[in-house]
Amino acid sequence: MLTLALGGCKERPSPEAAEPLASWGPKVAAGETSAEEEPYAPRFYAPAGGDGKLHVYFLEVDRGESALIVSPTGRTVLVDGGPRAAGRHLVHRLPELLHDSLDLVVLSHAHEDHYGGLAAVTGALGTKRFLDPQVLVPDPGYRKLLDVLKLRHVDIFGPTPDPKKPDAPVRISLGGGATLTLYWPRAAAEPLLAEPDALEKNSVVMRLTYGHTSFLFTGDARAETEEVLLARRIPLHATILKVSAHGADVATTRSFLEFVAPKAAFISEGPPGAPTDRAQVLARLARINARVFLSEAVGEVHAVSDGRRVTVTSERPAPNEAPGASSVFDDPTSDEDEDGTADSGYVASQGGRVFHKASCPGVRAIPEGRRLSFPNRESAAKHRKPAEDCRP
Repeated sequence: MLTLALGGCKERPSPEAAEPLASWGPKVAAGETSAEEEPYAPRFYAPAGGDGKLHVYFLEVDRGESALIVSPTGRTVLVDGGPRAAGRHLVHRLPELLHDSLDLVVLSHAHEDHYGGLAAVTGALGTKRFLDPQVLVPDPGYRKLLDVLKLRHVDIFGPTPDPKKPDAPVRISLGGGATLTLYWPRAAAEPLLAEPDALEKNSVVMRLTYGHTSFLFTGDARAETEEVLLARRIPLHATILKVSAHGADVATTRSFLEFVAPKAAFISEGPPGAPTDRAQVLARLARINARVFLSEAVGEVHAVSDGRRVTVTSERPAPNEAPGASSVFDDPTSDEDEDGTADSGYVASQGGRVFHKASCPGVRAIPEGRRLSFPNRESAAKHRKPAEDCRP
C-alpha cells in the first residue's frame, strides 16, 4: 500500500479582492440581518489550526461541484472547483475556511464544471499538491490549468498504486486519524474504462475516513465504475455519499447504494446540458432511508465528524425545518481494513504514546501483559495519539 502524508503549512498569499479572515462564529449577531445575507443563512467558519474534528464543506458553486475538507489537525483538501464562474466566489469564500494555502487539490475529472474555478483558486490561494486521474484529454482549459500549475512548481500526481503492491490502494494521511483512500482509477495496475463517457467512468473515487465515520466522493463516475468497485469487494460504506453525476440515472445503482449504505447524500446541481433524470436515483435513496441534500435547495452544506457521528447543517433550511437546525447521523458500523476484517476496539502499550486498531499488525509486537484496551476511538484518543502505521 502506498501511503502519502501531506507536508507542513506555508504562508498563503492573500487574494487582493478577498474578504479578511473572520473568526469562528456567526457573521452577524443573533436576530440581526446583514444586507447581503438572509437571516436563515448561517455562515460557517473554520477554527484556525484544526479543532480535532473533521470538517467537510460542500460548497455552493451553482451549476458545478466543489467541496473542502479540513482535517482534525487543519490539513486542507479542495475537491474540484466548480465552473469558471465559481472562481470569484471561491476566492472570497475559501479564506473564511482556511488559515493557510491548500495542502492538496483533487480534480475528479477534466470537465469544466469541476475544474473551471481551479485556476482562480490556485492562483489566489496556492496549493502544494494537485491530484487528478492522469487521463489525457484535449480540453484546452484543462491543459492550460496543468501548464500553470507546472510553472508554479506544484507537485502533480495521480492515484497510481505502488508497483510493489499493485492490489493495494493509495492512501493519503491528513493527520489526526483522517485518511483519504483512492480507489479509482488504478492505471497502470488496471486498465482504464473505455468510451463512451470514459472521462466520467474514470473519475477519481475516494473515501475519506475518520474514526467510524466516512465520506465517499465519486466525481461523475458511471454505473460501470460502480460495477468494478463492487467486484473488488473493497470497503465502500459511507456515512455521507457525494452522489455521482449530479444525481442523474447513469450511476448510483441499487446494488451500489445497498453496499455503500449511506445515512445521507449530497447532490450538486449539474451544468447546462447534463442529464437531469434524478427521479430514479432519488427513489433509490428514499428506499434506503438516506437523507438527501440538494445544493440548489439548501445551498452550502457543512458536515462535522467527531469520529462517531456526523452533524450536518445547511445554509438554507429544508421545508418544515427550523432555521439553523442540524441533522445528526450516527454510524455504529465499524470501519473495515482493506482485507475486509472489522476492527474490535483499540489497543495501546503500557507506557506507550500511541494507540492502534485492534486488528493492526503492530499490536502483535505488544506483549499480552502490557496491552491496554479501549472500547472506542474517542476513549483511546484521550490518552494516546493515533499510530502512523495503521491510522486508527
